[in-house]
Amino acid sequence: MTDNARRVAQLFLDPPREAEWRPALVGVSRLAFAMLPPLVREMYGFPLGPARQVAVDAALGLTRVVRPFLPAKFRYLAPYDMWRRRQRGEIVPDQVGEARRSLGIRLGG
Repeated sequence: MTDNARRVAQLFLDPPREAEWRPALVGVSRLAFAMLPPLVREMYGFPLGPARQVAVDAALGLTRVVRPFLPAKFRYLAPYDMWRRRQRGEIVPDQVGEARRSLGIRLGG
């Protein structure tokens, strides 16, 4: 574990107060850290006790229920969608950028 890795982790776990979408970033980062392998979680100093595990499981379950009802630009994950289609045997061109544009998803400023 390097100092740089710790600094980046801290930025995710405690985003700057002025960060847009700060509450969502805090929640998403905690879920991301909770899904790391136990050894890596420990290296980052993010223990996952029983209560936190129950909360993570509930949040992920809720996400599975709510996600289908969100607008496409919030629920569409192009790489995951492409992977799923390939798993079904579809020939899928690697055109993530075009797919994002067609859904109105803009990355960057």
